[in-house]
Amino acid sequence: MKLVGTLLRNKDSSEHTNTADKEITLFDERFERLAPCYRNLSKRIQAMHKTNLASIDAGKAVGDDLRALGYLLKELNYDEKSLGLAECLLQLGEFQRAVEDLRAKLDTALNSGLGVPVDKWIDNIKNGQNQIKEHQKTKVRYTTAVQNHQTLKEAKKQNQVKLQEAKKEEEVTKEVWEKSGTETLESFTNMMEEGHNRIIESLAKVCAAQYNNFFISGKEASNNLITGVLSIRDVELADVGMGGGGDEVTKSPVGVVRTKKVITSKSPKFEEDKSTAELLEEMVKSEKKYVKKLDSVLAIKHTLTGACEKDPKLAEQVTIDDRNTIFSKIEDIWSIHNEFLANLQESTKSATTPKLILKSLSTVFLSMIDRWYTYMPYAANLCYAVDCIERNKDNRAFKAFLREDLADLLALPVERIKTYSKQLKQVLEAVKNGTEDDGKYDTTEEQKEMSQAITLLNELEKEIQASTQASSDLGRLLYANNRIRCYTGNLVEPHRRLLKEGPLTISHPNPKYKENEAEDPIIKNEYQCFMFNDLLLFTTEIDVGNRAGKLLQQAKKGLAKGKVGAVLNDNSEAENKVPYTGYKFIGEIPLQKAEIEDLPDTETLYNTWNFLVEPTPPATAKVKYNISTPTQKDKKAWLAELGDLMKNLKMMKVYGVPIDELMKHNPRELSANFKVPRIVQQTTDYLYERGCKTQGIFRESGSANYVEKLKLSIDMGGDVVFPAHENDHNVASLLKLWLRELPEPLLTWNLYDEWVAAGASVVMEKESVSSPTSGSGIKGALKDSVENVKSCVKNLPTVNRETVKVIMKLLHKVAQPENVESNLMESHNISIVFGPVLIRKKGGSPFDTADFRSIYAVIDAMINYYERIFDDVVEKEVKKEVVEAKKEGEVKKKKKSKESKSDSPKEEGKKKKTKRVHPVLNEEEEKNMDKKQRKKAIKEPNKERRATKRPKKD
Repeated sequence: MKLVGTLLRNKDSSEHTNTADKEITLFDERFERLAPCYRNLSKRIQAMHKTNLASIDAGKAVGDDLRALGYLLKELNYDEKSLGLAECLLQLGEFQRAVEDLRAKLDTALNSGLGVPVDKWIDNIKNGQNQIKEHQKTKVRYTTAVQNHQTLKEAKKQNQVKLQEAKKEEEVTKEVWEKSGTETLESFTNMMEEGHNRIIESLAKVCAAQYNNFFISGKEASNNLITGVLSIRDVELADVGMGGGGDEVTKSPVGVVRTKKVITSKSPKFEEDKSTAELLEEMVKSEKKYVKKLDSVLAIKHTLTGACEKDPKLAEQVTIDDRNTIFSKIEDIWSIHNEFLANLQESTKSATTPKLILKSLSTVFLSMIDRWYTYMPYAANLCYAVDCIERNKDNRAFKAFLREDLADLLALPVERIKTYSKQLKQVLEAVKNGTEDDGKYDTTEEQKEMSQAITLLNELEKEIQASTQASSDLGRLLYANNRIRCYTGNLVEPHRRLLKEGPLTISHPNPKYKENEAEDPIIKNEYQCFMFNDLLLFTTEIDVGNRAGKLLQQAKKGLAKGKVGAVLNDNSEAENKVPYTGYKFIGEIPLQKAEIEDLPDTETLYNTWNFLVEPTPPATAKVKYNISTPTQKDKKAWLAELGDLMKNLKMMKVYGVPIDELMKHNPRELSANFKVPRIVQQTTDYLYERGCKTQGIFRESGSANYVEKLKLSIDMGGDVVFPAHENDHNVASLLKLWLRELPEPLLTWNLYDEWVAAGASVVMEKESVSSPTSGSGIKGALKDSVENVKSCVKNLPTVNRETVKVIMKLLHKVAQPENVESNLMESHNISIVFGPVLIRKKGGSPFDTADFRSIYAVIDAMINYYERIFDDVVEKEVKKEVVEAKKEGEVKKKKKSKESKSDSPKEEGKKKKTKRVHPVLNEEEEKNMDKKQRKKAIKEPNKERRATKRPKKD
């Protein structure tokens, strides 16, 4: 920049210069030299801030990886030493995160403590330079006025009026110029003496204070790390690269001190060696810290909610759905733990003996366990909360209200119950070892109550872990869904889990070959493959843009296992230096319809195998996909994962499986208490209660896509759960689909001829009945033909017979007159729907309708004569007799025990011989009979019952 100007330095105007102008010129020279220095300093501070952010993110990622590795070692649990090393890695990960957090605080403090003053001084320099320009303008006006006055004075003809005006103008501009110089000089003097010096002093203080805080906090974090590692049982410092030889590392006022001492498992730093009072104090402190962190989360929620209520634009950017997702159940948890903390503090204050301590603690925990089940929905929602935070991190309005560690804070509650269980075990162990009571108190009952509380906490912990694992699986699924583009279906399904991903070389049919024969029939490429538990997707890498890629990079960091689970390791560089990529969907292999064919290595093919996939009709040939991996190790890993998956798919499959194989090998069927397949029992139970009056039930079909999804979920091992708003036709279609896809019909191929003959006898007897039938069903009284149908039912295998019985019970109710008025489905209509599904000829044509009339008649008879054919009424009577007999037997046993107290041993022996009561006879009748009459009375009802159960064949 130019200095004050040539007019201030011009020799022609030197006579008008004064002391103020010289001083202002000096200030201008100082400004000109200071301005570039401060601008460079400001730029360096901004560049340092950006570099620090990238470095801090990388450091945090290292901490997350260390924690993830620690959690993995902990899960694998090779031996005690691996557990110790896992704890060390967790401590190191926490230390790394703590250091990076300190660096982030230091960077923020320096950015504001240095950047703000420097920017303020740059603004001051700009203002000073503007003042010099204004002063320069007053000088120019004064110089112009002097020149005008001199010109008029030297003119030959002088105009006294103009001359007087010019003189007056010269005096006025001179006065303004001198005043401007004085004010500018005073302003600059104050700026340099007060403002500039104060800014320099502030810079020095900020740097000294912030760096001092950083080193002190870092020293504390380092000492905490060493203390934490020391507290890990059976792990020496040498094992984790800390210390040396037998050195013991301890804290001192000046830092870390090493002393020559061997570390053993008897170190007093272990929690097991602490007294009960110390354990209770730590329990209260731990709960206070936890509640304080919940306070932080709740404060963020209230601040964000209040800001959205005041600012409609912010409410549009940060929707109420996102807020509810992120902070779901957090207020309930906060309220519960505040109450728990108050109860815990009160109980620890009032408890003075081990007996009272155990009693009060067990009472407090047992009263809270039911309320802590709030953690179940919280854990299930956690993946959605973390996903929502990651998706909105680029939203400036949203980011302004977030803490960097919000995701970590939200993940804390899922580990809290585990902490309580550990604390109670320590207290119980301290009391058992007699460290406090020395045998003065009997705490047996209190120990039982405490053990009960620990057991309940462990059960709750397992359920929370299951919810967390499901949430983690869903988080991995959401992450994959966010990266894959152009997939037409929905990847996020309740039954689906992401198992593995990696590069594979695949040779597959070209879908464009059918349209254009000039295309290659087979395509071979390297793809990024995603293996789910029901399908394998192959994709190609694409650039998805900076914004979407940034979201993916943020989501890629994830959380360490135990806090929803780390999705992938973050190996990316600074976000501005790498392209952000996603994956474009190319094709899929349905694993449920695929077979694996392992191929031996040859000169041209190695590390390969084939997928043989069942064709889509009308095609008949299987579709082949040739897969190859870079190494033999990769092939073994993929095939091992696929082998386990295919085995599990085969075991869990329900549709298209023979019914006897389903009941013998399916784990879910083996664990159930049903005599029939779960799908049959649950669909018929649902329809029996809700679907009998639904119009067109079994005739009208449900949603094909929805039924197919339900079928896939069930085949993957999902529970058959129907919501309250479920469409009855969907449930009916699910049952019909299972019957239709049975490899052998439910009424078997072997009995086909017998069923047709039985149906023909029904038709003949129906025609011979004297009374005409009303309606299309069988209304006349059939006898012999029904017995023929009943005989065929008895010849069925047990599982088939029980399944048919359950289905016919439902159809019998549907065909009742009070239900037919609403559903319009008489027995004949139902038989037309179920006949061809239940009875089929092996290898027969679906267009062969010769036996359809007999088949319809058989089903119609089973529906109308259900009770006769399946002996349902007799079975109910037998059950009723058994129940009554049990009740009478219990009453008589009680009477007998009372009488035995007053009787002599001989009389008691006599009573034992004569006191034989049969459920059919009462006590008075039995007393009045002799031995032969009693035996005869007992045998007669048994004969009648056997005759009822087993009628003689014709």
